[in-house]
Amino acid sequence: QQWKRIPAERVAEVERARAKHPTWPASDTLFAAAIVAEESGELMRAAVQHKGEGGSLEACDKEAIQTAAVAIRFLERR
Repeated sequence: QQWKRIPAERVAEVERARAKHPTWPASDTLFAAAIVAEESGELMRAAVQHKGEGGSLEACDKEAIQTAAVAIRFLERR
């Protein structure tokens, strides 16, 4: 059942990201990839906090969904 919520959350996050940041560096692949990497770094930080500092798994999920959202925006650049 957990997997059923992921697509809806991912789509909602993409829409939120588009609204918050309507411009995307479509012509600058390196900058767009850096944005994805930055979000991925936030996921990594949440995972480290979950593993060793009592951070929540929900924070990891939130960051994973945000990473997926920017990865989708990266793929939409064409």
